[in-house]
Amino acid sequence: MKPSKVSLVLSLVFLTTGCLGGVLASPDISADEAKARAEADHDELTRRYIDHYDSYGVYQPSSEVINVTHSGYYIHVTQEYYYTNGELETDSVNEATYFVNETTTRRVSQS
Repeated sequence: MKPSKVSLVLSLVFLTTGCLGGVLASPDISADEAKARAEADHDELTRRYIDHYDSYGVYQPSSEVINVTHSGYYIHVTQEYYYTNGELETDSVNEATYFVNETTTRRVSQS
């Protein structure tokens, strides 16, 4: 039995979809690189946020990939920090979600 022209064309389309930037394509950056870029951006923003206090400290951010699309990664980042202001000492956590691809690192939400 010979394959029909339609099935050959459909097979070719499905095989090349990923190569042409279709549904099967993946971002042009690794998940590890995307996480590192999101963490670096998050760390900088956290430090800027608490920089005006008498003293402060930040812990290493942690992250996880929560979604992958053909155009990039969605990364959730969590970072604990503390600061003192006079007699008041506060511990807190800064969380945000970032979209990262080969050209962009953008905060899309903050918790």
